[in-house]
Amino acid sequence: MKRQISLLLAAWLALSLTACGQQPVAATGDGAEAWTFPTGPAPETEYERAFWYGFAAEDEGRDKGTVITEEEMVGLLTRVIAASGGDVEGWSEMTAGASEEEIYRDYGAMLLLYAAERMGATDFTDGFAPYLMGGRTDEDWEAFGTDIRGGYPLFEEGPDRWDRVCTSISSQMGEGETLNYLNASQNYAISRLSLITGAPLLDFSYESFTMELTQPLTYEAGAVAAVRLFESIPETVAQFPEDGTVNARAEELFREGRARLDAILAAETDIVKSDTFVPGETYTGTAYYIANDGDDSAAGTSPDAAWATIDRLNEADLNYGDAVFFRRGDVWRAVQVESRPGVTYSAYGEGEKPGLYGSVENGGGAEKWSLWYEGEDGRKIWVYYSRPIPAAEFTKAFLKPCAPHAQPWSDPDGKREDGKKALGLWRNVSRTRTG
Repeated sequence: MKRQISLLLAAWLALSLTACGQQPVAATGDGAEAWTFPTGPAPETEYERAFWYGFAAEDEGRDKGTVITEEEMVGLLTRVIAASGGDVEGWSEMTAGASEEEIYRDYGAMLLLYAAERMGATDFTDGFAPYLMGGRTDEDWEAFGTDIRGGYPLFEEGPDRWDRVCTSISSQMGEGETLNYLNASQNYAISRLSLITGAPLLDFSYESFTMELTQPLTYEAGAVAAVRLFESIPETVAQFPEDGTVNARAEELFREGRARLDAILAAETDIVKSDTFVPGETYTGTAYYIANDGDDSAAGTSPDAAWATIDRLNEADLNYGDAVFFRRGDVWRAVQVESRPGVTYSAYGEGEKPGLYGSVENGGGAEKWSLWYEGEDGRKIWVYYSRPIPAAEFTKAFLKPCAPHAQPWSDPDGKREDGKKALGLWRNVSRTRTG
């Protein structure tokens, strides 16, 4: 299922790709051999795919749990760069001094970033992922010694020093923020994702809430990181063999999900009045009703005297144990119910469950999209229709204050309640869709 979703994401990222096929990729640089995408079904695990792609050398005596050396990691990435059509010559020149010294995960992240620059693959997959960033404390470095903090032999001197500004990553951060290669590589390793598995280049530990960058990098983790880097580029995914078993399972899950959704939508409401309040089963106070053709001036306490709008509901003085029933089949848009503690919200009547949406309209209707461009390679650009939006609706649904001092609108002309022009800052919230 995850692979199916990842393939869809890759298709969206790679609008410029041609049709899939087993295509050879020619690497640049003297001595770089042409690489051809392997044939046949792909192995299930990423570690096995490291050998399938030809990145890792078959060695029956190699223990995947032992620590990888600088030379081994460079070799893995050399073959990844060649397979992606990257700058093998420049990478080989940069890493010519690779040794048999074992490396740590932070150095592995740095090597991944330097390699990615030679591949032109430094963009974050889906924006910066700071929520997965694991920090490294001063205590960590004192425990491991200064040889770890400065332990990046290939990038200690010369034009490729790690302590210079990494433009490729800094440009994706906040305005004016600059990162050296040490910090940039950590951000990159957690924000560049495999388009096959959805995993970051280096695994994240939820137990320590870090990428465990001060831990040794195993051969398996290094090989998997190399595979994820290769599978993070859309061109790889475009040639990745279809998995009939995965597709069948994905279709089965979609059918199960659709059946479950239909069952929920058709479920009957059974909230009853009682002397004892049981959440989801009973209410003890007053019942209020809302329907599209209701009247906000009515009492709201029966279906025949239902209110009409969510604004009227939000103004009501609801108490713990009360219940609110929305009429089935009705829809309210550009609204937000201000729920109250101890109040039950349910439905009454017959038909589909009521719909409450924050959007002004349903943008999924085929009639609202028109084909603007279709290329010979099958690429399409769809344009969403435009409609006049009443000023009051636009003000309510599309403009939100983005600063505490922003003044409220009293009318579409933008005047405050005291008659003066509102000077608050506002941001425009719009809707987009790709198709």
